[in-house]
Amino acid sequence: MGKNLLVGVGGKARKVKSMYVGVGGKARKVKKVYVGVGGKARLVYQSYIPVTGISVIKSHVGSTFNIWKIEIAVLPSNATNKSTSWDWAEGPTNSGYLNTYSNQPPTDTTCTLWSSPFGSATGTLRCTTADGVVKLFYVKTSYGNFTVTY
Repeated sequence: MGKNLLVGVGGKARKVKSMYVGVGGKARKVKKVYVGVGGKARLVYQSYIPVTGISVIKSHVGSTFNIWKIEIAVLPSNATNKSTSWDWAEGPTNSGYLNTYSNQPPTDTTCTLWSSPFGSATGTLRCTTADGVVKLFYVKTSYGNFTVTY
């Protein structure tokens, strides 16, 4: 994202949140503004599109019976910052029997879980976007078999 664009309002500098320009008799939202500096165009403003939700694309058995993979999409698809983080909101009740799969660390769009074939556990997995949108996944595992609801 470009640097903040500030405009003087009432004797104070205010950050520009939205910018419009008249084109063909209609106001159009400006997405990016560049200014020439030293012979180069520099980005000084970019409109921010916030995240409004998290959609589950697929939640399914992974490569083996005791692996579960969750795949998500951040909405809208043109959101400015689609980065996410994954953590446990609660649990797991026994991390020796349920945890994130260390061979496939979480990414912005996927989280892979591992379950022991020798016990049971429960937990609530949380996916949080940079804009603060949260999606919870309720996980239950018993001897390598998963139940995941959201």
